[in-house]
Amino acid sequence: MNKQLFTQYATIKNQITELELQLKELQPQILEELATVDDKQVELDQVGVFSVTHRKTWTYPIEILALQKQVKDVEKSSQADGTATFEEIRGVMFKKNKDENP
Repeated sequence: MNKQLFTQYATIKNQITELELQLKELQPQILEELATVDDKQVELDQVGVFSVTHRKTWTYPIEILALQKQVKDVEKSSQADGTATFEEIRGVMFKKNKDENP
């Protein structure tokens, strides 16, 4: 078994997690900076263009939520009775060991 391969995968996965946390911390600061720019866009040579985007998040009325639950229940029944089909996709799961020193 190639333990180095597994270690490399885990190292990269942990780096991605850390980098995503750093990005999450930087995003509000970037938005503040973009708010001070007239065209809400900053272009940096050799890097790229930063701009503000807007994404909608929806909140549905209780009637729609009830219908969604009904659909999920019917889907589960279909899975259980075999009328639904599925495809299995292979992948790698990695769980980081819990740190001994919190």
